[in-house]
Amino acid sequence: MREAEQAMRDARIRRLPVLDDQGALLGILSLADLAREAAREQTRAYREVTEVEVNDTLAAICQPSGQSLPA
Repeated sequence: MREAEQAMRDARIRRLPVLDDQGALLGILSLADLAREAAREQTRAYREVTEVEVNDTLAAICQPSGQSLPA
C-alpha cells in the first residue's frame, strides 16, 4: 500500500493498475481504496498508509502542473 500511495503521488494519478508477474492486469487500485484502507488501519499498531498520507497524495494530484505544494 505504501508503494502504491507513493507511486500515485509521484505520478499524480488517482488510479493505479495492478499487474501480475507476467504483466497481465489484475485490477485497478484507486485513491479511494487507499483512503478506505487508511481508515480501517486507524486501530492497528502498525499502519501501512495513514489518512494524512492519503490526504497529501490527493493534494499533490490536484495541484496544477508547474506548482509545488507549500512546505
